[in-house]
Formats: sequence, C-alpha cells, structure tokens
Amino acid sequence: MKRLRSTSASSGAGDKRLKFSQSQVQMLIKQEVLSAVRQNETKMQSLIEAIQQLDHECDYERTFQKLERKKDPPDAQEKENVEDCKKFEEPKAERVKAECISPGHSSSPKHTEAKQDTLPYPRLPPTPLPSNLSTEAALYNIPQRPVVQLALIKNPRSLSLLWKLEEDDPCAPPMDSYSILLTTEKVKGSGIFPKWNTLDEVKAIPLPMCVMVTKFKAGHKVCVAVVGKDKFGRFGPYSKVLTAAIPE
Repeated sequence: MKRLRSTSASSGAGDKRLKFSQSQVQMLIKQEVLSAVRQNETKMQSLIEAIQQLDHECDYERTFQKLERKKDPPDAQEKENVEDCKKFEEPKAERVKAECISPGHSSSPKHTEAKQDTLPYPRLPPTPLPSNLSTEAALYNIPQRPVVQLALIKNPRSLSLLWKLEEDDPCAPPMDSYSILLTTEKVKGSGIFPKWNTLDEVKAIPLPMCVMVTKFKAGHKVCVAVVGKDKFGRFGPYSKVLTAAIPE
C-alpha cells in the first residue's frame, strides 16, 4: 500500500511539471516568433547585399525600359519598337571584297580586308522584340554584335562564315541561336541586290562558330550578315554586312 501511494504521489508530481500557464505559453511563442523574424531579417539583408552587388556589375537600364513599354499605349509602344529596331539596322553599307584563292591552295581559305564601299543592297530587316520578357533577363546584357569573317574555299567549293565577339562580357546572356542572312545580286556584275533572306538559323554553341555555305551562284556577289538571339528571345545588333565575289 505504501508503494502505491508513493507511485501515485510521483505521478501527481509529474503531472504538475507538465502544466504551463497561458502567459508562459504566450511568452514561449513570442520568443520563437522573434527568433524566426531575426533569422529572416539576416537572410533578407544578405540577399539585398547580393542584389546590390549585381546591380553594380550589370546594366539593367535597357531591359527595364523594354519591360516598361508594356504599360505604354499601343501607338507609343509601336513607335518605340520601331526606333529600337533601327538601332540594330546597318547604318552604312560596307563592302568586304573576298579575293579568290590561288590554284595552288585549293583547300585553304583566304580572309580579306574590309573596304569602305557603298552598295545598293536593301536595309537589314528589323529584329522582333519578345512578347513576354522574363525578369531573369534583367540579370544579363543584350547579345553582343558578332564579328564575322568570310573565306572562299575552292575544294570543296563553299563560302566559310566564321564569327566571334569583340570582347568578353561578364554579363553576357545565355545564347539560343544565330541567324545567317544572305542576298545575291540579281544580275552578274550589276551590284544590285534583292531583299534579304534568312539562309539558316543555327543553334548557339561556344564561340567562335563556323558555318559552310554552299548555296550561291558562281560569278555573282553575295552579301551576308549574322545576328544572335539569347534564350530570352532578345536579338542583338546585326554584324557588319560583308560581301564576297564568288569566282566562276
């Protein structure tokens, strides 16, 4: 009997230790909430500092301007889109005359020097703007202007296009593809070119990239240009327009 009373008393003492007053419970909850708030404030401060650091390294101004255009009236937005596309058009016609390779170097390409020469080829078509622009795009600059080189190859008979970038951009966007535009003079030796055609759209890989063009008319001049598009749907400026005289 004594053992039963001792056990009952011990059980009663244990029940008393598990009881908390309402004020104690509220105090414990308050402490937990304050601790969670302090942790969130620390994480938020770290995130703000990281964003500020990126803000100094990258240029968001151009991307934000594009995002704000969605708020403009249709007429104003269309006008701004036209003005923006004009920036990507070739302001002046330039000619790169590709010298024919000598018979003794049948498979070696010969690169050429750029020459200033006005040609009556049409203006490059405007590049479209993305209908929906991801906020992630604000972390990157628009694609850079490709620097293109032309080379005539005799065997196999083809026109080699090689392009790269002028300089490394730490905020360069991930690229999606590159489009190659080409126009061939209507009549041999006339120097008159019809509208531009998109010859090919190739998947982007680490630069430099090279494409072999085999569709051209012997004895005619061709004009080519390259433009890049990133994974957000943004086009960069066109490369300089280069021309080559295809040998007979």
